Amino acid sequence: MRTSELRWKCHMMKASHFLFLLGVVTTLQAPLACSRGGSRSLPADGFKVEFVEHKIPTEMVADQVISADVTIKNITERSWPSHPNSEGRNAVTLSYHWLDKKGRAVVFEGLRTPLPHDIGPGESAQLKAAIQVPSRAGNYNLEVTLVQEFVAWFPERDGEKLTLAVIVNDAKAEASDADRAPPTAALESDVSRTKEARRPDEASESVPVEKFTDKTPGVRHPAKPESVQAKQSIKDQDPQIQTWSVQIGSYAEPKEAHALAKRLKDKGYEAYVAVAEVKGKKWHRVRVGHLAGRKEAEKLQKTLVHAEGFKQALITN
Repeated sequence: MRTSELRWKCHMMKASHFLFLLGVVTTLQAPLACSRGGSRSLPADGFKVEFVEHKIPTEMVADQVISADVTIKNITERSWPSHPNSEGRNAVTLSYHWLDKKGRAVVFEGLRTPLPHDIGPGESAQLKAAIQVPSRAGNYNLEVTLVQEFVAWFPERDGEKLTLAVIVNDAKAEASDADRAPPTAALESDVSRTKEARRPDEASESVPVEKFTDKTPGVRHPAKPESVQAKQSIKDQDPQIQTWSVQIGSYAEPKEAHALAKRLKDKGYEAYVAVAEVKGKKWHRVRVGHLAGRKEAEKLQKTLVHAEGFKQALITN
């Protein structure tokens, strides 16, 4: 009996020890499995990012939400989680800050654009960044970067940021500008008039028609004599003929309008300023191109939207 009791006790101790170990293992495995199912805070070396390319316009309309392509690359040895953990933390997203001329934050917590999936080391991703434009017109600096939610903004951990100078135009002015000017105002600013017919004060706003060809709408090229003569003959046959152009902005202050027009002229565009009166107020409209047809104007509009970033460019005649 004594031998049997010893054996029984030994078996019970082994069983208890096994159950204890099993309980410990089970207890340890549960939180590990849970942690694998959620995202963790990035270590100090996990916040390096490269902004490969972007299509963020440098001119926007106040109080609008725009969408712009931004390509980022993970240049760390860590993976960026695209989803939050069970507490809603640690997901990496794209966001931004708006700063005024003095560097003060006007909007610090920008809209969030999530990652399409976890971004591993060396991987790139193209995002459609959603950006809310400030409600007041003015000159701003836009800082675009990444943030790990409830952990840190990437620049706070020596990560990079994309900084752009952006002109924000007044939304009311753009709304008024969308309306067609009265026929008399349109006639006064009609760009189809020849250089001799323009008023003296318009000389600095317009570029002579004969400097342009139909080869590339709205962009300067050496004009062939025959194409110049053809355009002039059309004018002679019908002095009231209208031409098409693309409007990229409207300003209450002439200084801003002429500065933008000059910048475009320096790039080779046929830019000029047309003045129109809407509801008793003068607006200085920056336009590009003296084009014979709408199809040419549409090509020029696409160039100004995609190559120059003027998303609000509209066709007018």
